[in-house]
Amino acid sequence: MQPTQFKDAEGDIWTLSINIKSYLTIKQKFGIDISDVFSTSNNWLAQLAAQDDLMQLLGILVEITSVTREKKGLSEDDFYARLDGESIEAATDAFIQAVVLFLPAHKRTAMETVLEAVEMGMKKTEETLKASKVTLVEKVSEAMDKEAKKAMEDLQS
Repeated sequence: MQPTQFKDAEGDIWTLSINIKSYLTIKQKFGIDISDVFSTSNNWLAQLAAQDDLMQLLGILVEITSVTREKKGLSEDDFYARLDGESIEAATDAFIQAVVLFLPAHKRTAMETVLEAVEMGMKKTEETLKASKVTLVEKVSEAMDKEAKKAMEDLQS
């Protein structure tokens, strides 16, 4: 699959593309200037990437898939019914990649660098969490064994 594509829960592949029409629609309907990816006052991209405003993300997805949805004969509700947690995550990544491709070259290069750094950070965080999970499970297991042994001793007394 291409970076700007995602698979819905039904297995259909959707390609996200941003053109001037969708740019203007996103700006008018959602108040987001997708070319303003480096703003520190209103980091819309970080909010969408974190799925902090799922309704806004879904609205944007509905807008930029409208032509394809119409060709497939799918209503907004039909489209929503095809989205689950995994497909939303994939759609978010595809949307971010579509934004990157829409950007002028000087911003695109900088954004690609930022995305690579974020991806590396997420991988390191995931590795740390996995390592912590093993340690946590071991400690909880030890504590439960200790308490179970104590309970057994109390019952036998």
